[in-house]
Amino acid sequence: MDNQEKGYKPIDCNIYDEYERIAVQKKTILLMIMKDFAVSEVEGKIKTLETKDKVEYMILESGQRFRLDEIVSWTEL
Repeated sequence: MDNQEKGYKPIDCNIYDEYERIAVQKKTILLMIMKDFAVSEVEGKIKTLETKDKVEYMILESGQRFRLDEIVSWTEL
């Protein structure tokens, strides 16, 4: 197990389906609360979702990339 997949907790399939729906719409902007060393807010449009080394990621149009299990909450704007 590499460092990226260490501690990864797959998200609920229904939440993943919501992210896919939002990504397909291409118009929705998400405001996400992230858990990292400090809680931070991130805003942007989803470009794609991907899985690499058994870890699921969201890539925003800005190029930012986040592990899906690090998103604490989100709101469609």
